[in-house]
Amino acid sequence: MEWRHSSYVCAVNSLAALRSEPSPAQNRPQARAFPSDAPGPRLDALTGLRWIAAFAVFVYHARLFLPLPHMTHVAPMGNTGVTFFFVLSGFVLTWSFVRTDTAPRFYWRRFARIWPALAVSTVLAIPVFYYGRGIPFDAMSQLGVLASLTFVQSWFPSIMFAGNPAAWSLSNEAFFYLLFPFLIRPLLRLRVRWLALLAVALVTFNIGLRWWGYGADLTAVQATYVFISPIGRLAEFVLGMTGAAAMRRGWRAPVPVSLATVAVGVVLAIIWYDSSHPELLSSVGTESPLANGMNQLMGALYALLIVAVATRELTGKPMFLRTRLMVTLGTWSYSFYLIHATVLYGLSQIWFGRQPPSWSNVPPLLVSLAIAIGLSAALYRLVEHPAEKALRRMLTRPSAHAVPTAPPRDERVS
Repeated sequence: MEWRHSSYVCAVNSLAALRSEPSPAQNRPQARAFPSDAPGPRLDALTGLRWIAAFAVFVYHARLFLPLPHMTHVAPMGNTGVTFFFVLSGFVLTWSFVRTDTAPRFYWRRFARIWPALAVSTVLAIPVFYYGRGIPFDAMSQLGVLASLTFVQSWFPSIMFAGNPAAWSLSNEAFFYLLFPFLIRPLLRLRVRWLALLAVALVTFNIGLRWWGYGADLTAVQATYVFISPIGRLAEFVLGMTGAAAMRRGWRAPVPVSLATVAVGVVLAIIWYDSSHPELLSSVGTESPLANGMNQLMGALYALLIVAVATRELTGKPMFLRTRLMVTLGTWSYSFYLIHATVLYGLSQIWFGRQPPSWSNVPPLLVSLAIAIGLSAALYRLVEHPAEKALRRMLTRPSAHAVPTAPPRDERVS
């Protein structure tokens, strides 16, 4: 099915996305290390950057229904957005970590952060992806929805895209969250040189795994575990953790944001050129070995971009990513990610269908984007934010034996 194929390589998380609040200028220290018992300062620019990645995912899915001329091989690059979200999630959770935190409290905050909006978006998705497509909502479908709501669907390829298809990346994020309390303390004890070696090893592993998987004669199930499953994507999350751990020790990005952006653009251009000229290499399906290898290199480049943006923000210099508009859109981006595919597929069923490439697709494309943004704002204001606050209050009830600690910060950017 088309929506399964598109979700196969798109993002969302992851996932598990990142929320931040405005931080005062006095809380923006210069290059220095941060103690492990205190979180790093909030980084609003990463929230703005998150919106750009979410928009790329929207473009990736929109190409199925409303393609624009000359965009056939550009829009698919939006599938690297999931890599960005996994790397960013690892970075922010590590940046905001406090040593006094406990695993149960961390798990509960993560649940409060991602589950309420997931539940509501899944209810909205069922009429579109089941009844709207003539798929019976039988016992198997209901089992898939249950797997989605309990964050285990990405372990089972046959139901990976059940419920709200975009939510597959949250299953990966849930696995990352499960491991995070056991990874963070050893990681923060490493010196920068060892963190650098770890980062190189992670990037090398990612590229090697993709090239091997591409050349191997894998079944669809095996390919799912190599390229999409939580185990196959864990290195991206840990790479983000490694960058944040190095910055907490005082390391700063060696390149400016502009150069990191150019590096990302160059590799994306290589992916585009290779994908649009399949005669250059023996291609299988829609991607060549070069495009696949470059796709995995994006993890390293996104990590570089994230630390470059974080480094610049720590100087307190103005940034477009920190403007009110970008931070607001970034704050809504998790809800946007969860709702955008439902909007596109739903409107295609009742309005525009599947159109050939044309500039006349711009108006319905903009309408779709506006509806998705509007619904994401409503989902955030009515469900995501108030439900998270209510669930978090269960952790902050006064206790006679409570020991004052720094407030957890992970929810502000993830």
